[in-house]
Amino acid sequence: MKYDKKDIFKKAWNLARNCARIYKDKASKFIAWALKYSWNYAKRNANTVVIPNWFIQQKLGYGLGVFLRRAYVERETQKAVFVNMGGEMFWCPKSILEK
Repeated sequence: MKYDKKDIFKKAWNLARNCARIYKDKASKFIAWALKYSWNYAKRNANTVVIPNWFIQQKLGYGLGVFLRRAYVERETQKAVFVNMGGEMFWCPKSILEK
């Protein structure tokens, strides 16, 4: 699994600057916390995919709305992923996934 380190560090510095602005202090005092937060955010979102609503309706028989389309990837093959959507688990072809 490869992470975009440049993006992680940019988000961390922006977060540290915003905290410094709010608390009227230096950004360097908040950078350790901001880096930890940014890395955890990147790791948490690395194994997730967005599934189109029409596919969810076809598989489950009902739609989950716009905000619940993100699913955690349990297993992966060359052409499909096995996803977990809060207890509902099914195979989904990679060709329809949104990024």
